[in-house]
Amino acid sequence: MFNVKSMKLFSDGFQGEVNDHTVEIRFSSWAWSYPVSVQIDSFPHVWVDEGVASKIISRIDDPLLRFILELSGQVTWKTRSNWVDRYLKEKDVAKMLDKTLLGIQISVGLHRMYPDYALFKVQYFKKTLEKYSRYLPAETVEKWKRALEELENKILAASLSR
Repeated sequence: MFNVKSMKLFSDGFQGEVNDHTVEIRFSSWAWSYPVSVQIDSFPHVWVDEGVASKIISRIDDPLLRFILELSGQVTWKTRSNWVDRYLKEKDVAKMLDKTLLGIQISVGLHRMYPDYALFKVQYFKKTLEKYSRYLPAETVEKWKRALEELENKILAASLSR
């Protein structure tokens, strides 16, 4: 299935190399819905079910998956799992990215009472978008840029009115 090199075994999983990427799989016996944690390179780990873990590893070189994983560094573990699951299931990339953008807007909105943190998140998302923009449809990049600029302006306006 996968050619895993340099494997290290743990009591609850393993770590190895797949296509020159470090992959760590951990199993949780207490988790019902998401019993497997998958971490690729230095991206945040994603809790998924058994069937999804192998799909993630099979797309390890996909820049769009890497974009989603990197974006998910600033959201909750549940949102991260939902984003990856949506990425794997959704056939329409633009629709999947629109839902991800909505998740970002909600995530930042939850922190509007902490403008410095909310601005940090928006800047993180903007930097990540810039890094992966060559792999995304041009209209999606423009839409995200506008939405992230609007978020940034709302946060700045709210912080000035305090």
